[in-house]
Amino acid sequence: MLDIELDLNNHVAETLKYIEPRLVNKAIRSTLNKAAKPIEQKVKELVPEDSGALEGSIRRKTEFKDGYAVVYVGLNQRNTPTWLKIRGLAMEYGNQRVDAQPYLAPAVGRTARPALDELLDYADRRLANLLKQKQ
Repeated sequence: MLDIELDLNNHVAETLKYIEPRLVNKAIRSTLNKAAKPIEQKVKELVPEDSGALEGSIRRKTEFKDGYAVVYVGLNQRNTPTWLKIRGLAMEYGNQRVDAQPYLAPAVGRTARPALDELLDYADRRLANLLKQKQ
């Protein structure tokens, strides 16, 4: 699993505490979903599978609860058969039968910084729009 942690500076955190939590949560979920899209696309580009089964199972999922935001980009856990999950892990990390052909780590490495920059810009715009709608 790959984790990217983003700490809000004190000024941003202080500003957010004066905005209705429901609006902040909505903006953060929307922002994370948008920021994860290029990562999902890059993962799909780098999947070394000709059949398309693995690529077709790649999804992104955003969760924001209790002050923690998480974005998952990878195999759809609910709808992906076990054999395909095992095959995806073998391709990413390798095993006794097959050499590693990483597709998740390189995709995140190439798109994480631009995605985080876009995330912060989009979050500013999204929060401003939600606040305007609220008034």
